[in-house]
Amino acid sequence: MSPTTSATPQLEDPAKTAKKTRKRKYKKKANDDTEYTETRKEVDKLRERLGGKKKRGKDDDRAYFTFKNDRVVITSCESHTNIITRALENQVNRCYQIDIRNDTIQTSWRCCLCHLGSAQRELGDLFGPYYMTPSSSPSSSTSPWPTFLCKKPKAENIMDVEVWMHGDCVLWAPDIQLNGNHLTNLNVKLKQFWGQHCAVCSKVGASIPVLGTENVLHFPCAVQKGYKLDEGRLTCEPR
Repeated sequence: MSPTTSATPQLEDPAKTAKKTRKRKYKKKANDDTEYTETRKEVDKLRERLGGKKKRGKDDDRAYFTFKNDRVVITSCESHTNIITRALENQVNRCYQIDIRNDTIQTSWRCCLCHLGSAQRELGDLFGPYYMTPSSSPSSSTSPWPTFLCKKPKAENIMDVEVWMHGDCVLWAPDIQLNGNHLTNLNVKLKQFWGQHCAVCSKVGASIPVLGTENVLHFPCAVQKGYKLDEGRLTCEPR
């Protein structure tokens, strides 16, 4: 008669047990993370607002880690990147979109302050068009007018005039600020600048006062002659 044998219980590998425990803890922590949950809700709202497709999988909108050349690389999934890119582009377009009008006087494509064109003297592109309204008062016949941009309209044909300018030129024009897609005080300040001649090139449109004198300069003329620019007061002085 053969002796009876009892079954020996198999012990689970400690390493596998610890791995399962860690995995369970990670899932529980992720599910209970309030910030994580709120973030996923915001992503879903953005996807719905921007017309994105429904989530295909659980981890579609998560970033993941990879190792490349002994360095950790954080990569966002394609759907997440597209949502963020479209949201940013939508916001920028809403803030800076310029309404193109057909009921205005068109001018030559040059800066209404320094007279130079796009990308000249490292000034970059021209921004615009922005619109200013000529004065229709009796004294408007003697008010400054930028003939280098266009001919002065007759009093009975007063229309808004489109103007273009370099970013640096308008940044160094005192009392003009960007508010959304509009420039504040544009009418008043442009008429003032068009009545001021640059001490370097003698052309109108000068906006930067020279400290200690009554002279004013265009931004590119001040840079070309090596003037020291004061960003706080929007003035300049010889070095």
